Amino acid sequence: MENLNAFQKKLVEDLIKELEKVNKTHQVKINSPKRFSIDTINECKKSEERFYANIRKSNETMIKVFSNQLKDEIKEFKKEFGSLFDVQFGFLRNGIQVHTDKSMIASSLEKILEKNQYEQAHLFIVSKTKQYTTDSKHNYCNNKDYLKIYVSFKYERVSSILESGKEIYAYKVVGLKYCDNDYLYEEKHGKITSTLDELIQSVKNIQIKMTAMAN
Repeated sequence: MENLNAFQKKLVEDLIKELEKVNKTHQVKINSPKRFSIDTINECKKSEERFYANIRKSNETMIKVFSNQLKDEIKEFKKEFGSLFDVQFGFLRNGIQVHTDKSMIASSLEKILEKNQYEQAHLFIVSKTKQYTTDSKHNYCNNKDYLKIYVSFKYERVSSILESGKEIYAYKVVGLKYCDNDYLYEEKHGKITSTLDELIQSVKNIQIKMTAMAN
């Protein structure tokens, strides 16, 4: 939230209030159970539709908000380090660009109610001077040395109990997630932050690599 502008913060706060209101409305009133009827079935269907519609609306808005945040953070990085490094999203695989910021956003919109953790954008910080000299299979940046950071959306599970007793759930986009390792290893071996600058400032291996690429 601290990285959002006033308009983005207002959008987030309004959506949080709306979702909290919906969740309260959808909870079973344990102390005053109603007779199960056709009306109950119809209301459950409507409640489920409203729940998913609200999460969908929230996620569509938040993906726009945090996509803009990502662009702003890249601009800030270039402003500070642009004399030494270029920035590249994704790489070519069999003539097709993969793991870009655009493909991450498109996949998240396509799977709007899911925790889309597998589609990460690969953010390459690319040296302007140092040549890439290791495994040619991973020469992703036109023969220039690089540092790779993994970017994805951060999700929280949201659930509600229908009057029938059925639990429904979806995943709400709540921020960005930067990591120095991919999703398979991020929890055990990676450092996860909500901003690019925080990751760079807190991981010494990243600082060591950037220093080496600048020489």
